[in-house]
Amino acid sequence: SLSSSDLYQTRKHLVDSGKKKITLYGAVSKSVENHKAKNTFNLLKIYTDLKLPSDIEVEFKEGDSSACEKSLSCIYWSN
Repeated sequence: SLSSSDLYQTRKHLVDSGKKKITLYGAVSKSVENHKAKNTFNLLKIYTDLKLPSDIEVEFKEGDSSACEKSLSCIYWSN
């Protein structure tokens, strides 16, 4: 989970970008049991926690776990 400060900064960055469509990519290492379900949970959790304005469309996609560097999971975005 992200800290309140990290959530605030991430939300601010996404809202301030002015984009009306954002793609959230979730990646979980295949070595993690039930990695697909955990990836879905992670994406829905961050989406809920960010509380983005309703005029921003969010798309969820499976990401590349190599983007996670040393972590077993991560979330990144493009807009």
